[in-house]
Amino acid sequence: DSRHEYLILLHPAAPPIPLEQPGRFTTATSRMLSGLLGQHVAFGVWARRHSVNVVFHPHQHAMPFWSGVPSVGLVLDILPVLFPEQSSWARVGYYNQVIRRSAARQNALLVISESAKRDLVERFGIPGSRVSVLPLAAVSAMRPLPEDEARARLVKFHLKRPFVLYVGNARPHKNLSGLLKAVKHADLQHRWDLVVVGRDNPREPERDYRPWKSEIEALGLTPAVRFTGEVTDAELAALYNLTSALALVSFYEGFGLPVLEAMACGAPIVAARAGALDEVAGDAAVYVDPADVMSIAEGLHT
Repeated sequence: DSRHEYLILLHPAAPPIPLEQPGRFTTATSRMLSGLLGQHVAFGVWARRHSVNVVFHPHQHAMPFWSGVPSVGLVLDILPVLFPEQSSWARVGYYNQVIRRSAARQNALLVISESAKRDLVERFGIPGSRVSVLPLAAVSAMRPLPEDEARARLVKFHLKRPFVLYVGNARPHKNLSGLLKAVKHADLQHRWDLVVVGRDNPREPERDYRPWKSEIEALGLTPAVRFTGEVTDAELAALYNLTSALALVSFYEGFGLPVLEAMACGAPIVAARAGALDEVAGDAAVYVDPADVMSIAEGLHT
């Protein structure tokens, strides 16, 4: 597309973006922060001042009431509306009162799955004709690997036994509790480890694994559960290549990228029939009921 020029708006504290075509891609900075009410007025002023013709908002939190110019917004999910009991009252209110109105004012919306599109249509009343589905993709690093290469990438993790893999965060809808109870119910801890991949940071609620570690201890699973922390793409691909199964038994997923990554690496998958997971995995997964521990346990045995 040689006809257009692109201006990328960054917060001053954001790391620089390497630009392959500096003549057509430029950056600007602003202290407007997504999620703050001030952006709903300030952004439109900024866009007009910089003679922007059309704007793309890459996250629902970045969509203002007024963009000043034609705008397209990306909505990953509306989880606080779907599961209000798992979010703060302030977050639920922000989605119902602010995100809902901002989404309605976009000229067009992008979502990452048909499931997410249905959520917007049914919960926010957005006409389906204004919503387009743009699925995610796995990075090129996600591919089958020779076993010796995969093991060499994971030496530092000291994985000695077969393992089931979980990739994600610690938010309640991920249903880690159900997965842990299923491992215990099926008595899998004597044969397999459960490897949990995700950044562990107690200062971030969605990265705080302390409640799950307490449950792991209460269930007597401590020796069988391994936390890797954040991993590189090369390490993640190796984990997918060596796992006995990826387990993603969430109550909801707007897409479920780990499922797609696991498929690209040839890993078996145990997934909940919830949200977009069956849309992404098709017939490549063993499906379970995320609300039924016995169903999850049976899926892991399959």
